[in-house]
Formats: sequence, C-alpha cells, structure tokens
Amino acid sequence: MKGKILVVDDEDYTREIIKTIFNGEEIEVDAVEDGYKAVSKIKKEKYDVLAMDIRMPGIDGVETISQIRKIDPYISIFIMTGYGNLDLLEKTRSEYGVYEIISKPFDIDVLMDIVRRGIELRKTKL
Repeated sequence: MKGKILVVDDEDYTREIIKTIFNGEEIEVDAVEDGYKAVSKIKKEKYDVLAMDIRMPGIDGVETISQIRKIDPYISIFIMTGYGNLDLLEKTRSEYGVYEIISKPFDIDVLMDIVRRGIELRKTKL
C-alpha cells in the first residue's frame, strides 16, 4: 500500500522510530518537531495521514490540527499521546475528525494498522 505520512512530535526518538518502522514499506514518512513546521509542510505537500502529538511547545497539537484542517480537510489524522486528558482528546476527535488516538509508548503492529487505515480513509474521501 502506497502512502505518505507526516509525523509531528517534539521528541526526536518518536520521529525516528516511526521512520524506522516504515522503512522498507511503501509508505513515505516525513517528520517535523513542531506545529509550525507541520503547517508549513502541509501547505507545500500532500499527505495521506497526519500523526500528531498533542503536547508540544509552541502551538499544541489541537491548534495545529485546527490549522491543518483548513488547508487539507481530507487528510486522515490520528493522535499519538502520553497525555491523559481524555476530554480534550475526545473533543479533538469530534471537532476535527480525528480517526484514532494511540497512547505512547505504542505497539508497532497497532501503529502500522492505524496508518494503513488512515491511508485507506484518505483514498475514500478523494
């Protein structure tokens, strides 16, 4: 399955591990460390899936998702978080069409399934 994912996380380790997981798959991974860079990337390139951390310096994940939805309303978005505020996460899911929330640390097989589902969701919206 071909696809393109943008990973947004302020932790170097998380960005690198996701790149490593999909190395050799037909899924291209770009990764940035903050919401400002994510918005800039989305303005320039098309992605199937956005993997977004919620708690980051600068603009947080919720504000980043809000801005990205205005640029690309069809991108599939899932949240990766170690943050336990379920009310905020559920609000983000309902308001911005987030299709999945995954807790850190995540299981590799679960992550791969979530990304593949996101790519399929994107294809059905186009």
